[in-house]
Amino acid sequence: MNIAFGAIGIYSIGVPTVFALLLLCSRRAIVTRKPSALSTAIGFLHREYVPTVFWWEIMEMIRKFLLVGLFVTLMPGSITQIAIGTIVCATFLMVQLQAQPYRNL
Repeated sequence: MNIAFGAIGIYSIGVPTVFALLLLCSRRAIVTRKPSALSTAIGFLHREYVPTVFWWEIMEMIRKFLLVGLFVTLMPGSITQIAIGTIVCATFLMVQLQAQPYRNL
């Protein structure tokens, strides 16, 4: 059980953290569109987004973690769970509409 909780923690917190650090290390190359070895290697994280919003994949990971990983365990089957999920979805939608992160509409 402890190993399972450790693995869940590493995956749900560790992966987005490592990806965020990689994106931060290569942000200059991404924003200026002068590829470096690191920015090319992590292209799958930022290729679909406008260069100024290169970090959007981290937001998507957080949204998925909240909706699928965390809120599933909060009051399962209750209207509160649905309401919290709806509020989170609406909030992320408003942020997405403001940021307009995608290259293709």
